Amino acid sequence: MKRMFAGALTAATVATAGLALTAGTAQAHTPAPQQSQVASVTVYDENGVNITGVCQNWQDTNTFGVRCNTDRAYYAWAKCRNGKTVTGVVASYNNWSYAYCSSVRSSLQEGKGKWA
Repeated sequence: MKRMFAGALTAATVATAGLALTAGTAQAHTPAPQQSQVASVTVYDENGVNITGVCQNWQDTNTFGVRCNTDRAYYAWAKCRNGKTVTGVVASYNNWSYAYCSSVRSSLQEGKGKWA
């Protein structure tokens, strides 16, 4: 009887430890914002012409941002999942411009940097 009880106690202890370990790893994974490296990025002028500049973009679920190492003016443009488009402020001199899809109650579908 003592052996059966000890065996059952050991099995219960191992099972409980396994549940505790599993519970610790069963957390929801929240993706981190995606930030690109500084690189040559295609940016568009007001007429839709592609221009390549040394720019950096950043995005998360709702926002697209861009900054360019230039004195030429640029801004962030984003298409949101609800079909609306949003733009950021016009920026220059390596300052960030952000387009927020949350401002139209949506999330980001795609984003681009554009020359102003």
